[in-house]
Amino acid sequence: MGPVAVVGVGLRLPGGVADSGSLRTLLREGRDAIVPVPADRWDPVTWGTPPAGGFLPELARFDAAAFGMTDREADELDPAQRLLLEVAWEGLEHAGLAPDRQAGSRTGVYVGLSLSDYGRRHFLGPDAARIGAYAGTGSLLSVAAGRIAYILGLAGPALVVDTACSSSLVSIALAVRALRAGEIDRALAGGANVVLSPQPSVWFQRIGALSADGRCRTFDASADGYGRAEGAGLVVLERLEDALASGRRILGVIEGVATNHDGRTHGLTAPSGLRQQEVIRAALADAGREPDDIDAIETHGTGTPLGDPIEVDALRSVFLGSRSRPLWLSAVKAHLGHLESAAGVAGVAAALATLADGRVGAHPHLSTPNPRLELDGLRIPTTPDDVGARRVGVSAFGLSGTNAHLILAAPPPAPPPAEPGHHEILVLSGRSAEHVRAQALRWSAVQGPPAGIADAARRRSTLPFRAAVVHPYEPELEAVSQGRGVVRSARRPVTALLFSGQGSHRVGMGVGASEAEPLFREALDEALDAVGHAAGQPARAWLDDEEALTSPELAQPALFAVGWAAATFWERLGLVPDVVVGHSIGELTAATWAGVWSLRDAARLVVARGRLVASCPPGAMLAVAASEAEVVARAGADVEVAAVNGPDEVVLSGTPDAIDEAERRLEGLRCRRLRVGRAFHSRHLEPVLDAFEAEVRAVEARPPRVPLISAIDGTSLGDRALDPRTWRDHLRRPVRFADAAARLVTDGVTLAIEAGARFVLGPLLERAGGPVALPTLAGPDEALTLARSVAGAWAAGAEVDTARGRSPGGLAELPPSVFLGERHWLPAPEERPRVVLRAAARRPAPATPPGPEQRLHEVGEGDPEHLVLDAIEAVRGALRDEVGLRFVLRLGTVAHAAVDGLAAVARREHPGLGAGVVWWDGVDDDALAAAVRRPEPSVVVTGDRVEIEVIEPCEPPSTPLTLPPGTVLLTGGGGAVGRQLRRWLVDRGATRVLAPGSAELDLRDEDAVRAWVDRIGDLVGVVHAAGTVGDAPLLEHDAARVADVMGARVRGARALDRATRGRGLPLFVLISSASGRLGTPGQAAYAASARVLEALAEDRRAHGEAATCVSFGPWTVGMGDADPRRVASWARRG
Repeated sequence: MGPVAVVGVGLRLPGGVADSGSLRTLLREGRDAIVPVPADRWDPVTWGTPPAGGFLPELARFDAAAFGMTDREADELDPAQRLLLEVAWEGLEHAGLAPDRQAGSRTGVYVGLSLSDYGRRHFLGPDAARIGAYAGTGSLLSVAAGRIAYILGLAGPALVVDTACSSSLVSIALAVRALRAGEIDRALAGGANVVLSPQPSVWFQRIGALSADGRCRTFDASADGYGRAEGAGLVVLERLEDALASGRRILGVIEGVATNHDGRTHGLTAPSGLRQQEVIRAALADAGREPDDIDAIETHGTGTPLGDPIEVDALRSVFLGSRSRPLWLSAVKAHLGHLESAAGVAGVAAALATLADGRVGAHPHLSTPNPRLELDGLRIPTTPDDVGARRVGVSAFGLSGTNAHLILAAPPPAPPPAEPGHHEILVLSGRSAEHVRAQALRWSAVQGPPAGIADAARRRSTLPFRAAVVHPYEPELEAVSQGRGVVRSARRPVTALLFSGQGSHRVGMGVGASEAEPLFREALDEALDAVGHAAGQPARAWLDDEEALTSPELAQPALFAVGWAAATFWERLGLVPDVVVGHSIGELTAATWAGVWSLRDAARLVVARGRLVASCPPGAMLAVAASEAEVVARAGADVEVAAVNGPDEVVLSGTPDAIDEAERRLEGLRCRRLRVGRAFHSRHLEPVLDAFEAEVRAVEARPPRVPLISAIDGTSLGDRALDPRTWRDHLRRPVRFADAAARLVTDGVTLAIEAGARFVLGPLLERAGGPVALPTLAGPDEALTLARSVAGAWAAGAEVDTARGRSPGGLAELPPSVFLGERHWLPAPEERPRVVLRAAARRPAPATPPGPEQRLHEVGEGDPEHLVLDAIEAVRGALRDEVGLRFVLRLGTVAHAAVDGLAAVARREHPGLGAGVVWWDGVDDDALAAAVRRPEPSVVVTGDRVEIEVIEPCEPPSTPLTLPPGTVLLTGGGGAVGRQLRRWLVDRGATRVLAPGSAELDLRDEDAVRAWVDRIGDLVGVVHAAGTVGDAPLLEHDAARVADVMGARVRGARALDRATRGRGLPLFVLISSASGRLGTPGQAAYAASARVLEALAEDRRAHGEAATCVSFGPWTVGMGDADPRRVASWARRG
């Protein structure tokens, strides 16, 4: 008979109450949530019912996809069941339980429901044709609890209880008893009610139950009945001992419950004061409490002339015998109305609010106490009174005669919140990018300890679209709310660990991360202990010793230790790499981490390698931004190629004098000396090769546990890692990281993490067309870099522990998940349709309408991405309603061109839709009316002229472009197309071509773009070629896909445009695609992007700026992943 903890609450109540916090605010402010009967319910004048009640807004909206439902099933689903699904999900989240991880749990579902207005009018109506495939399961009350259990995979009992007004409190009592009996381990209990039809209100009014104005004036002299209300609530219950053991946040403790029936009274619906006394005393006995232990009562409090006096008399009889202090009374119905089958759970939620604040909410309608009530010893606050309430009773008395009472106590003291770590990570996920954006907006105002907020978020379901931000959260959440940093990560990424080599060391590497991150510190201590043991001296001091790090004898072991520690840190977070690759000394680190050698043996090898290299003559190395062929041709024979890191990134090795001479010979190319003192990967190391091979033979080697890609030739080492000659060659031969990067791209790596002191290899991989890469320790604040990379890895789909091994603390209270509903509603049979053809246009169609089978959609204001998403919904709606569609676009509006491109694809994918466009200048409505009736797909209206848009061939300029000396900024220049463009720009006179990767320049960030442009003092041109395709049918384009395709391409173009206007650039080229005009199927967002780029170029020229948009067809390079059928289709179309 032990106590039961309330560990979570999900609510949807009148007055905008969507969680326990908003309910506390409403009660504290003494607000009334009563509103006029919505126009889509019924006309209260016609039906003679009260004019107001506690109604929920947008009851017709439901996020069907969130629960795996089709639109048709959602249409036929009773709104009460919809609400229950949402509050079940939210209640579990509030309890720190991820709903998608409850399958198979012994969780019971106990739901109070009484009326089914929706089902009665659709399933039980006279028209058999209206009964759809889901009408039964969508309408029958018996299914409601089972649907929750089915969707969440719960294995406990699922019961629906109907005792009228006490249904949800009886449900909670049944759940408490099941928990005590050990039948279940957890429960969802509560109820729902929706008020759709007038008939029940007519009946309630005829028996004298309803007030004239739809408000409950409980305990007031003017009380004349109750106002009906709708909503839903579920509490999450666990045995108190289990909740404490699990570290749950406890909201309240149910100490006792009782239920009974009135028996025979003056009438079936007449309450019995005696039975009310008995059920309260039974609950007190069940709790082991005396009446004086109770501070307040959340009354049934309907405000009826009969019910209030009987309830008050019963309370006096139970509580006021020898009481020395007043008993406080509250009635949530005075705020919300009577939620009928959900009234009990609303009362429990109000009692939890009282316990949380220690105060009883202000009664909104108490002017003159009812003279029929004896209130001596009782208090009803009209302002929120702090009474230090520690124990509250909750009553619910059913119209059926079934009564329930519950004793609710304040929670035990919560454990102190966890100490905040360095840079807490807050994770967000949703079913779409829009869900994540809305979640970020909702969470941006959350107050509380950073660690508690982060811990609460980690306990939520992990859904396909992700984002993660680092504390301080607010500025980063604002960016996410605008769509930045939201990643679609439906599956685990194919992950590569990259280990950087010599030249990437720096003073203080690993120190900041070691101070902030215990897991990293443990790994670094292990590695430093191993290399220190091998070197015969403490190794930690090397990390801060600039002089030590100039010697390869110490720098190489230090780099090894930091790289191994970084990789081990990621492994201990849960990262499972699919492949590893290292650069120079980093390849030994990669092999060690992959299990080829033990840490101790590898430390011996690395120390020996450093000592042997240090014995070689001094040397130098030079990084050159040019192709290998050009560098070899110009540098001279005294230097060697030590590394080829990319198509235009070569490293030379030689004596200091030889490198000086090579740098002179390479004048005009961007050159950079590496921070090394020896000529690595050159003939100057040959004297030590035999000795190093002998060192390798002396240690035991094992096959790598993960694929290890050689940076010498780009192949998988496999058993070659066991051959000492491999490591001899590794010391001498040039590093060809470009080949290794190409292998990673070919193998489909989608996430790369650099385990090293700097961020060197990641940008190289990105420029080779690889995935987004993340550093581990780069930058002045290692701990911040590390936290941001952990956040980035999680957002990319890696299952890493964003708490980084820290113990959880007390949960903060986060707002509930976002449900982005669409309208799912079946009109009542008696409702006559108000429109024959639903118009999607945002203004009335002028003059003659386009005809009964065509819908106009006038595109409004907004950025291109949102306009595309709106247009996709317009296409979806027109297809569903089997009508044609035509878009009306405004001439001169660059963003509207996106819809033009999308419409071209819609015409190809859905030929019967039409999907034409009319470009209109907004002047002549009659001309527009004529244009929308034309059969051509693209029409332009200027003034009273209606013209047809056609494509005609044109001749290229006869004079080739010549650029003045200076720098051209090339975006998207990492792949084969980028190399072609780079050569073309150099041929046209560009002195320098800068082609930053996405890690260096986020084109979606306008401030970052402007900063890059401002840094280039000799900028003479911009070529924007960034972008991705994102093939998918038009109707499968969601917000994330659209943002992925249009982000860098469109936002980047607009940012570059704004950053360069007024600079008089002779060259501004946008690389686009013919898909914007041809409407290539599967490329809706890509085609939309292409048309925006064309329109942007036109707009620049109209404002006196240079601009060219080249809309290419397929390239002969860079199209390796194209579907052969698509290539054949391109060929057929010329």
